[in-house]
Amino acid sequence: MSKLRICMIHGYQLTGTGSNIFVNNLVRSFCRLGHEVFLFCQEKNPSSIDFISQYSVFGPGNREYRTLMSRETPYAGKCTLFNPEIKGLLPVYVYDEYEGFAVKTFPKMKVGEIEDYIRWNVKAVETIYLESKFDLIQTNHVIMSPYIARVMCKMYDIPYYVTLHGSALNFSVRNDMRLRPYATKALLGATKIFAVSNHNRLEAVTFFKRITSRIEQKFTVIPAGVDTDLFRILENSKQKSIGELRLILTERLKLLPNGKTPEQKRKFIGQLEETSSLDEVDALVTKYNAGYTQGHPDQDIIEALGRIDWKKSWVLLFVGKYLWTKGIQMVISALPIVLNAVPDLHLLLVGFGSYREELEALVYSLASGRRELFRYLIEKSISQMQPGNEPCVERPFKFLSALARRKEVKSYFDSAERNDISRHVHFLGALSHAELGRLLPCADGFVAASVCPEAFGMVSIEALACGVLPIISNQTGFKEIVDLVSGNIYEVNNSPRVNIDEDMIFNIAENIIQNIKGGNLRNSTLKQKFRQLTVNHFSWESIAQTYVSSYTQEGEKP
Repeated sequence: MSKLRICMIHGYQLTGTGSNIFVNNLVRSFCRLGHEVFLFCQEKNPSSIDFISQYSVFGPGNREYRTLMSRETPYAGKCTLFNPEIKGLLPVYVYDEYEGFAVKTFPKMKVGEIEDYIRWNVKAVETIYLESKFDLIQTNHVIMSPYIARVMCKMYDIPYYVTLHGSALNFSVRNDMRLRPYATKALLGATKIFAVSNHNRLEAVTFFKRITSRIEQKFTVIPAGVDTDLFRILENSKQKSIGELRLILTERLKLLPNGKTPEQKRKFIGQLEETSSLDEVDALVTKYNAGYTQGHPDQDIIEALGRIDWKKSWVLLFVGKYLWTKGIQMVISALPIVLNAVPDLHLLLVGFGSYREELEALVYSLASGRRELFRYLIEKSISQMQPGNEPCVERPFKFLSALARRKEVKSYFDSAERNDISRHVHFLGALSHAELGRLLPCADGFVAASVCPEAFGMVSIEALACGVLPIISNQTGFKEIVDLVSGNIYEVNNSPRVNIDEDMIFNIAENIIQNIKGGNLRNSTLKQKFRQLTVNHFSWESIAQTYVSSYTQEGEKP
């Protein structure tokens, strides 16, 4: 197979979110296969990413660039990373703070700002194309990188390909009519459209119904993958692996020193205890969320990991953005039920995001018996729902009504206080992918209870590669993983599915309890089955080869 020169337009960083990690792994796999990649994104720490052979930063106007790093890599191919000049304005689908950028969601941007962003990126890509003449452009999300590629295609007849993820459609295009023409034109001009799941494909063709007949034949489903070298079944003891991770984090914290401090955590809870109104709670949430760097590990992460008895305790892990849509509040709310059956259980929350302080307040409300605050926080998400965000529905958030019907309100809150739920929930902040590769195999289970559509479930298959069972909501892209596991491994068939309905929190609890009591989480035979399922279906090498084959099919460019 001839070697390709691939332009990858992403626009964001290469760590943290699902699509960032997707791009990171796909480009690495292209390099492993010997292809050359020209990567356009805003990653500022290239030295930590092993496949980047050269790093260049554009100046004003994106006509000239400076090379800041050049090195050999262990791969047959190479990748040059370019940071286009975007004047500090980073458009996103879901708001979060990003160090060094003024962040706006696409619906909050003015049309002129959107057009400027497109023009700046087009100029950067054009500058490199005139030097290097790459063969094709691979883009991500439904906006804006596909539209940038469309402009390049119009000018130079370069074929471009689009990989769909979930957030751009669900949080931006659905909610802003101005964005739909950009997405529609980009999809119409694409040579092929890749979906990461069948749900991802169906969601797109259903939403873009006016052009469905013109784009449906362009679709190919290629799932996201997993780095099966990084994510493996634990070979040593949990204590040894966690000890090694703590040593790594000791150095990591010197480079990333601005994560949330223990003092900030204590002060936040202390001031929550003094609140008498919900408005005061909202003000505290806003204040404390702005007091540290979101993408850094917590300053007490080493101590937090050390407080857990990794030999005896049961450990569940969540990894992802702290967003209400991810359903972390559902998992926390299930803990008073779980702790009655499994008292020595801990939930570790790895990630970053603006929803963190609300989650901390939720834990506090349970531990302190503040029922009115718990109701407010668990039901607040209803007001944030947008039309078309199915299956985001109100029923899971009416948990207290379901408790009342079961006559379990008192016993539920008694359990939360008696077990001191705050001792069982640990916020760790953000971790790198390599650090996650050490932590994830030490967990007994991975939990993610998203209440809005998920295009796929990348961390879920990373968990499977580590022999760790994912306990995830039974909907959209997640459901395809649930079906794959239950269809191939009969031992987990009897666990209740986590449907998005009024029993969601109860089903999360029952699923966790049954898998612990049934011996599914520490069964070495099952762990091997989970891993083999991942290797068979989701290895990055095979996925990258599928992409390359799609690029080079007979009769198509290149």
